[in-house]
Amino acid sequence: MTGRKIQACSLALGIVLGICPGTTSDAWAQAKGAKPPTKKTAGNDPETAEFEKHFAAGQAAAKANRWDAARQEFLAAFDIKPDSAPTVALLAQAEMATGRHREAAEHLDIFLEYAVGLAPEDRKIAEDLMIEAQSKLAIVTVKVDKPGAKITVDGRNLGTSPLPEPVLVDAGQGRRFEAETPDGWRGKLVVDLAPRTTPTVDMKLNSPPTKVIKEAQTWRTPLLFTGIGLGVVGIGAGVGFTVAAYGKNDEATKLGNEIKFDRTVNEKLCVANDPDPRCKTLGDLEQKRDLFRTVGIVGFAVGGVAAVGALVLAVTGPSKTPAPKKTSLIVLPSPRGVVLSGTF
Repeated sequence: MTGRKIQACSLALGIVLGICPGTTSDAWAQAKGAKPPTKKTAGNDPETAEFEKHFAAGQAAAKANRWDAARQEFLAAFDIKPDSAPTVALLAQAEMATGRHREAAEHLDIFLEYAVGLAPEDRKIAEDLMIEAQSKLAIVTVKVDKPGAKITVDGRNLGTSPLPEPVLVDAGQGRRFEAETPDGWRGKLVVDLAPRTTPTVDMKLNSPPTKVIKEAQTWRTPLLFTGIGLGVVGIGAGVGFTVAAYGKNDEATKLGNEIKFDRTVNEKLCVANDPDPRCKTLGDLEQKRDLFRTVGIVGFAVGGVAAVGALVLAVTGPSKTPAPKKTSLIVLPSPRGVVLSGTF
């Protein structure tokens, strides 16, 4: 709208509504809910008094071309009496003057719906303003492939899908449409909107991200500690019995030397049913030595396997860190116990 046209429409509305000097149209006075309250009514009704205060302040600001202040005052009056046709019309005029074309179009639409009985020239002024406001807008049909989705454009709530009718959206580049259902389906679309167009925005929502539920591994921790326990007990037993085997071997060697010292050079150390009681003691020592050695080897074997199992269980558990080098353990018997060999 050119500056001259804005001034002309503003002047026309101003004369019609009493902003500028002139007479007030009977048609506006007959608009639904637009009759100004009398001073007596205002004095008895705090709400009406508040409405009149904001309406008068808006008129004063509009006369001084302070349209931002006028818009705030008329908006406050509109919140109190949304069915006051003069308030809606002047609010739309202030919104046009401050570049809020969508709000102006919406309020003018309300005005034209409520202001019944307007004179043709007054309605023509409002309709021309409506056309001018809509010339800065796009009338968008928003379609969403799932019902019940909350739809917004640039953060402004448009309603829930399916929308019953097209919506007014400020023209411009990068208008961001978003939709989301209560169960997490969502989508977004960035659209450039040209003025005076009626595009359709068709939104396809994406399913909510799949929640990966990791398999419960309640067995892992007890088994890990069991493996560690068995490893400690087994290796401890292996060490203990191996040391005991060394002790019995030393005792048997010492006793064998004593018996050998008392025998002739070619005489056997101990034979079956040897009357020397020391031979029985020597046999018992050798049996215990062999038993302890065997138990020690088994202890090392069991403990080693348990320790390796616990280690493997620990390093193969759920973790995002790289796996360490492969660990191996070899348990071998030797004449004097066991030999542990491996890589760690």
